[in-house]
Amino acid sequence: MRYLRALGGLDDTLIERAAPRENGLSDSVLWAEMEHDAVKTKPAASCWSIPKWAKLATGCLAAAILVALPYAANHLRFEFPQTEIVTIDKQGLGNGGSEVSANTYKLVFNKAKHEAAESVNLPMMFGRDLTDDERKAVLPRLSDTHSARAYAQFFYHDHSFYSVEAKITSTGGLTTDVSIAKDKVVLDYDLGDNTETTVVAGTPVTAGYFVTKPNSKGLRNIIYFASFQIDGVGYYVEICGDSTQKDVLRKEFSTVIGLLIGGGAADIARLAW
Repeated sequence: MRYLRALGGLDDTLIERAAPRENGLSDSVLWAEMEHDAVKTKPAASCWSIPKWAKLATGCLAAAILVALPYAANHLRFEFPQTEIVTIDKQGLGNGGSEVSANTYKLVFNKAKHEAAESVNLPMMFGRDLTDDERKAVLPRLSDTHSARAYAQFFYHDHSFYSVEAKITSTGGLTTDVSIAKDKVVLDYDLGDNTETTVVAGTPVTAGYFVTKPNSKGLRNIIYFASFQIDGVGYYVEICGDSTQKDVLRKEFSTVIGLLIGGGAADIARLAW
């Protein structure tokens, strides 16, 4: 017993049980009692231990977040206003670019909520293609840098002018649609109440963009559009293409805006049936 106490760290109860007993209990009974006490004094499991199912659920959640991040980034890519530089030189010639000068303006594109639901019922009309001279009078600057096809529409009942519908194509093959009419041209998209307007060379321009829903292949189109007036003549401009080419489309669109504003108001007075 003295030897056991000398070891230290042993409970006195265990030492007493290890001493010879007068009742003649066998060693097997002694060890059975010691094992029973050890079981009773086994420390309880920590209350902070994490179950296996919780670890598995946490891992699945982390994997789902990693998979969803690229989609979320792609989906939210167009949620904020975009801008592009519009430059108009001293002669009035506009061109898109990044060079900062006294004639450079930052065009702001507002995010459109959805396409406008309103439809307009128009009376019967007829039209014709513009001659080369008429096209240059309506699109004075664009004929120097772009190819253009223009079509004039007139009201049937009195042959009065209604609008010009033109397709402007760059040397790179990008096509921009331009509508020209008297007074204001109505936007095809709803920009909401908080719409920022950019003043380009004294002309207020309301510009925006709209991203379509993905098709069966997950691809989206992006549409840039703008409306403005020059000396009582209304303009609506629009370009559409693959959303992955948005920077190229936006720059070409801004180029056309600069050319239209730099060229002055279209001479629609000379258009007649």
